[in-house]
Parts: sequence; C-alpha cells; structure tokens
Amino acid sequence: MTDFQQRLGHAEQIVAACAEVALGHFRATKDLAVDFKGPRDFVSEADRQVETTAIELLAKHYPDEPLIGEEFGGHATGDYWLIDPIDGTTNFLNGLPLWGVSLAFVRNGEPVVGVIALPALDEVLSAAKTLGLRSTIDAALGLTSAECGLMGVGRNGRWAGDDRFRLEQALEASGLSVVCLGSCATSLAMVASGRMLGYVERSAKPWDVAAGIVLCEEAGIEIDARCENESVDIWAGSLVGKPR
Repeated sequence: MTDFQQRLGHAEQIVAACAEVALGHFRATKDLAVDFKGPRDFVSEADRQVETTAIELLAKHYPDEPLIGEEFGGHATGDYWLIDPIDGTTNFLNGLPLWGVSLAFVRNGEPVVGVIALPALDEVLSAAKTLGLRSTIDAALGLTSAECGLMGVGRNGRWAGDDRFRLEQALEASGLSVVCLGSCATSLAMVASGRMLGYVERSAKPWDVAAGIVLCEEAGIEIDARCENESVDIWAGSLVGKPR
C-alpha cells in the first residue's frame, strides 16, 4: 500500500466519524448553541465538535502533522491537513441538506488527498493524487451538455457584490444557468461528480477548497487558482473549475 493509499483510507475513516457527529446535530439543530463570527458568518457547537473529533482521530495516525481547521486554526508547516468541519453552516442551521465535511492532506503546498462527505445526502467523494476519484454517487446522474449546464458561484463577505454580479451576468450571457448552493465543498463535489460544469468563488479559504481540488483534478476537471504564477495555490483565495 502506498503512502497516499494509506492516507486516503485514514481520511475516509476520519470523515465518516465526523459526518456521523455532524448528522446527529443536524437532526436537532434547534438545540445547538450558535455564535456569530461576523455578518452571515456563524459557528455552532456542531462545527467545534466535528473539528475536535477530527483532531483527536488524526492524532492517532499522524501525531506530528498539524491539522488546520476553520474553527481552531493552526499553522501550515511541512505536511499538514486542512478541515472544514461543516462547510455551509447557514444551510446546516436552517435544515437544508447542502453542507459537507471536508478534509484534505497537503504536501509541498499541494492538496494530494481529499474527502468530502455530504451526510444529509448520504454521499461521499474521495480521491488521492494519481489514484482517481471514488464516489458513492451514481455516475449516470447529471447532464454533460453545456446547453443545459449549471455553473456554481460562491458568495462570501470578502467578495464584492458588484464584481460577483458582473461575473454572474457574463456566465448567464454565455448560456449557462448560475446557482449558489451556499457551500463551497458541496459545490466542488457536484462539479467532481458531473452535476455542475464548474464553480467560481473568490476569496475562498484553503479549508473550503483543498479537498475539492483533489476530487476535481482526479475527475479530470481543470482547477485554476488564478494567482500570479498561474499555479494552484490554495492560499490564493480564488478558484474556478472547468472541464479539461
């Protein structure tokens, strides 16, 4: 078994445990304590518990590798992991099933192992560099025709509304339908599984995109971080996926 195969297996196990914790809270969201990090930016007790679960489980396998998470932070040194415990917290808190648990392993600045679980949809996608995409999703789902295609556009408080609106207009003028699912991880999972043609979000955080980058690349989707050196940089904050 290669290093990537072993790490992918561990990542799938960790995400499965985290998904179980998150799903338990999703069925009782009215009982959750919620804090406000900023306008339209929430964190719940569920987010923290899921991230804590990942920290504890990851430490059993890779005690010397840091885990950087949306809720507890961390420092990117050497090989490290990234987690978004619940990507799409607003959807989660309102009972919408479009949220995900996202975990990625990063080596030399490049995401090389990624797992995204969509627990409320009972779907899991996982991949590692050169090993291809694994998915519980029916491969027959989704249209491949650009004429009927969906393009996802993310929204966050760091991306100017006028700039995003101009982009949405341009996409619609090209004949695409534009959707915002409210979860970057969910959107990238939809792209990787062939149900959306692509996804754009500027000023995204690395834990939002890292796992999705691996999934999309292993599914044959081009990822363009649109940074100055034209290489994928998960800390650059911008992302677009398109078919190769």
